[in-house]
Amino acid sequence: MRPSIERIEGEQPIWRLLNESIELYVTANPHGLSMVTMRDIAANNTWLGSEGHPLLYLSLNQPERIVLDSWQMRDWHVTQDGEAVQLDVELMAEVAGSRLALVESLWLAPGLPVMRHWVTLRNESTQSVRVEGYHLLDLVLNHDVIQDPLHLFYVDVFAGHRRDRWEPGDLNFDTHEQLFEAGGAVRLAMGAYQQQCSWLAIRRTDRAGIVVGLEYDGAAEMRVFDAGRVAGGQHWCANGVIGQGVRLAAMPADPLNVEVPPGERWQSPAVFWAMFASDSTDDWDSATHVTHEFVERYLAPAWPDEQFPYVVFNSWGYGFNLTRDALLRCLDVAAEIGVEMFDADYGWQRALGDWVPVDKHMPMLGDLSRMVHERGMKFGVWMAFANADPGVPLLDEHPDWVAYPDDWGSFRSRALCLANPETRDWVTEQAIRLVGEYKIDYLKHDFELITPCTSPNHNHPPDPSGYHSAMGYQEVLRRLRQAHPHLLIENCQGGGRAMTFDMVKWHDASISSDGPVLSHAFSRRKALYGMSYVFPLRYCANYMEERPTDYACQSSMIGGPWILMDRASEWTAEDIASARRNVALYKQIRPLFRGGRVYHLRAPAEASCDALQVQHLGGQGVLLLFHPHSTQATPGWQLHVVLKGLDVAHSYRLHSSLGGESWRVGGALLMKEGLKRALKPGQSEVILLEQITG
Repeated sequence: MRPSIERIEGEQPIWRLLNESIELYVTANPHGLSMVTMRDIAANNTWLGSEGHPLLYLSLNQPERIVLDSWQMRDWHVTQDGEAVQLDVELMAEVAGSRLALVESLWLAPGLPVMRHWVTLRNESTQSVRVEGYHLLDLVLNHDVIQDPLHLFYVDVFAGHRRDRWEPGDLNFDTHEQLFEAGGAVRLAMGAYQQQCSWLAIRRTDRAGIVVGLEYDGAAEMRVFDAGRVAGGQHWCANGVIGQGVRLAAMPADPLNVEVPPGERWQSPAVFWAMFASDSTDDWDSATHVTHEFVERYLAPAWPDEQFPYVVFNSWGYGFNLTRDALLRCLDVAAEIGVEMFDADYGWQRALGDWVPVDKHMPMLGDLSRMVHERGMKFGVWMAFANADPGVPLLDEHPDWVAYPDDWGSFRSRALCLANPETRDWVTEQAIRLVGEYKIDYLKHDFELITPCTSPNHNHPPDPSGYHSAMGYQEVLRRLRQAHPHLLIENCQGGGRAMTFDMVKWHDASISSDGPVLSHAFSRRKALYGMSYVFPLRYCANYMEERPTDYACQSSMIGGPWILMDRASEWTAEDIASARRNVALYKQIRPLFRGGRVYHLRAPAEASCDALQVQHLGGQGVLLLFHPHSTQATPGWQLHVVLKGLDVAHSYRLHSSLGGESWRVGGALLMKEGLKRALKPGQSEVILLEQITG
């Protein structure tokens, strides 16, 4: 069924947006578009909007604040966007001598209960206007939490909200479920260097839910509050008074300060929301499934090839103690065990901001590229392209290029301001030159990239929320991809501190953790468990700084790329054999990550076992089971896990990585009574599932 948009006849303009999964009614009023109802067609669940409350909130300056009391509808039209459809409603306002046109857009694709929303402001006056505030999301649900409390679910980013390094006790990508009752108010900090991933799921007691994602990299906040019972909730940043209901509002954390000159236009960042319905065994996986499918179909770059996500060897396990001889030995070991990409990490360069190769820790970059490619592997390189060490020629010549305040910078470097056009051009030229000159297949960028900057010497407006920095960062990546269209790019921004739905548009993969956690299988697995609720598995790159035991390796097989970062020159013959065996197993299961549904069966916990399943609707799947070292062995004990996503009308052939055992079980039995396996502390098991036809 192709999605459709139709105007409903009547005095008030109402539109119906429809595909096979979702039906949405919106209306236009003097404050913009408002949601009337939203229905999940398959589950027959409906959410009601708050009558008259607009999806739009916008504040402008000129140079004094402009109060936009009302807009008039000028026109509307429907456009085809590939297989999707888009409703554009054009509004007009004349205020304080300014004539402004605004196009409010709603986007609907086939087969998914997902809507996207953004606006485009066009300045038709003779003087500039400045966009100060904008709500990426402003949705009021006509829902009484006294009668029906809601449940909220969200996920932290790496190392909480701090800008410094990982510390013991941090719970990377920790999950949170919260009961939202009468008078409730929740504030979540999202975007670069904030505390939560840019994603939130809410659910009623009948298990009908809405999931929201922000396509914005700058610092933002999302507020959820009981509008009629929270002080100020009916008036806060709103066009008119809000009645009863639950309000979901998301906005940049500080003023945007976007100048729109006469005749120019500004397009806002987008937001998406989707409907989901879960059963009593599902918890939040239905919100995960609709998010993952939307990201892979409409936001993420195309998968590069059938082998992705790759098995990678990365040199940073040696830190600054890497030698040429050790690296050459690592090259041989990597080729022997089946590694597909060799990644030269920090240390190949003369200094940050002085991107000239040296041979202090490894062969010169050109020689290393040739050696890697001769062994049949792809060549990856680390680069902190928006940082510079004190004393490098760049900062001697351009000390004003540093982001201000200048207290940003890993490894005592200084963060450069990508909002500044001159800085951005230089950074882009260096990245493009490096990739081309050294035949780089995969670029991993690190350190600080989206930095608030209020320097009066830069050619950009004050940028307290990082909006202009985020736009500059995207411009670097856009030009880099344009110059090298086959280049793969990994987001490694501070270990996982920009976990947004703009990030996925520009990257093929993303790091999931950093620091000491990489040497602890349980901690890595726990981070991957939480992160995979929000992002598809290819955005869960797993760095492993451990010797390659079955338990350590299989703890790193959830997602990818899988990046080996131990000192391979010191591995024994037994270590190499274990790595080779597990690399082959990873290559067997990774095709399931493309389009497979993730089921979070048992969360990692120090005192109990954990389990995760990836399942294709076509019948193939994989089950990963873990018994942490910290648990006590009990004679006769067995791990019990109930599987999900199977076809109850078919049987499945199960094959275990422990001893090669194979057996047959009915899908109905696995979904009802589950599976029991005897695992010892510190033991793991990977079970392949294949649907049996006939």
